[in-house]
Amino acid sequence: MQQITVLHTGRGGQAFANGIELCKINFAQGEKTRDDLVDRVVSVRRRLVRLLFLIFRNHRDLLLTVRSALQHKDSDMEKKKYSSSEQLIGGAFQDDGSKSGRCQYSKAGSHMELEMTDMAQSHNKFHFTVDGTVYGTDDKTRDGSQIRKSAGLTPASDFVLVYVTGGIARSISIEEDITFDSGKTAVFLSFRSDRTYTFTVNERGWEWGAPTILAADIYRYGGIDDEHELILDSAGDTPIAADGEVRLDGDGVERIRSREPKMVTIKVNGRSRTVEKRRHSYREIAKIAYPDADFENFNYTITYLHGVDGAEGDLVEGETIQVKKGMVFNVRRSDKS
Repeated sequence: MQQITVLHTGRGGQAFANGIELCKINFAQGEKTRDDLVDRVVSVRRRLVRLLFLIFRNHRDLLLTVRSALQHKDSDMEKKKYSSSEQLIGGAFQDDGSKSGRCQYSKAGSHMELEMTDMAQSHNKFHFTVDGTVYGTDDKTRDGSQIRKSAGLTPASDFVLVYVTGGIARSISIEEDITFDSGKTAVFLSFRSDRTYTFTVNERGWEWGAPTILAADIYRYGGIDDEHELILDSAGDTPIAADGEVRLDGDGVERIRSREPKMVTIKVNGRSRTVEKRRHSYREIAKIAYPDADFENFNYTITYLHGVDGAEGDLVEGETIQVKKGMVFNVRRSDKS
């Protein structure tokens, strides 16, 4: 283990690691709000990471990512007085292939922390993510217990680990082996739970670690085109809202499928309108904007954005256009005379 000891008290605000200045945070005496302190910590974040690279470059090439975690003992956001005395403490970095470090700033009853996780070391052959955080390993095969341990999910039996692969999500037991592919990042999700919930998406079995799943997660992990709509087949073809969710803890197995939508929502002159998903004529679009459209005495100028394949342009008399979800139309009427 290589220990970095960083300790400073005084007005200068310097932080040293083994004689090397990491960063400097200047605080004038007097009142400072927490927001001011946060801004100052964030402003030195990049410099801190760059200098940490320099410290360890003779030891091992690292790719570090910094996640800011702001923890306050007080629940309110009242102003606090901060004196010119401060303390910056550097954490330890362990040479075990799963490095983590912590740079903490403590003052006047509040605590701020920069947590550094070795997300993707250049020397590792394989990589995987758990809940979005990247981990590296030289082992081509790891079991469910080892993956949980890498992500700090202990005890392992308290967590359901779901492996997202090939458009499905399935749970991984503690003993099950996962073989990693070079150049590909395996994706895992974790849930603090003692059971899994089964359901199907387009006739393929899924497992989940929570009693509900967001429609957004089904689209994302199932690789479903966002132009399609989700249908709850087990509830009589009930559409699932794009921002909705599905409960999985009811009787039986929920069956979800995707399909081309019969109706889509477009915007006409700034207002949302639900129309059939098909080709619409110039006059049909004009009548959505002006239900009493009079084509004998008025001209209607129609422009559109966000069409199929991002198309945009003008729609004129005699033409039709395929509408899609999110398409925008602007219709203006003018007197022919």
